Amino acid sequence: MVSKFISRGKFIAPLLVVALLTGCAATPAEPTASASPSETNGRGVEPFAEFEIIAGASCEIALSVGVVESMPSVENPEWIYIMVPKEQGIDGFSAVGYNVPKDESGIFYETGYFESCYFGQFFSLAREGGEDPAKILTVTYDSASDSYIANQLMDDGTTKTTQSTQFFMNSDGLFGRVKYLDEGSAGFETIIEYRAATAAEREILQKAATAEKALQSEQ
Repeated sequence: MVSKFISRGKFIAPLLVVALLTGCAATPAEPTASASPSETNGRGVEPFAEFEIIAGASCEIALSVGVVESMPSVENPEWIYIMVPKEQGIDGFSAVGYNVPKDESGIFYETGYFESCYFGQFFSLAREGGEDPAKILTVTYDSASDSYIANQLMDDGTTKTTQSTQFFMNSDGLFGRVKYLDEGSAGFETIIEYRAATAAEREILQKAATAEKALQSEQ
């Protein structure tokens, strides 16, 4: 599988280490509307701290209940990412990415591939390593859309870029929709659904798990 958005989670650990060592702050993207605190939900008072809490809660639910992420829409997805609780995995595999047009799938070994868990893992790695995630991440809150805009410094040791991502809340206060601001007006999005996988989605995982086991047996 080849996708710009697949690669982000794969390199979260090395990118975090390199970027934190540089000590360079991310450049904030402009919010789409006023970034003043919301008077209805209490969000926006401390955007960074709030975002970290929501990131952790979103990943916790994804891991315990399951999650399905569709890109760029639920109705006509190009990619579907499926994760089931670990105890419901198939042959030890619990996460898969599926390219709908090509009918191709592949096993994921990292939760960071999922938008529901990417920043939860990001904060966890930083805190466990005694590092300050604010060195490479800034967060603003947009009250008009009830969303957080995360601006993360991506540094692979040779090239530095800032990736801006907008996270919209669902009715449960978790990440529900993600928009990649760097994609411009096209607004490539990911829709997040916290739920158990359907029979058809588990079949995708089953096929990918079978193929992965066969590949491993050949090595």
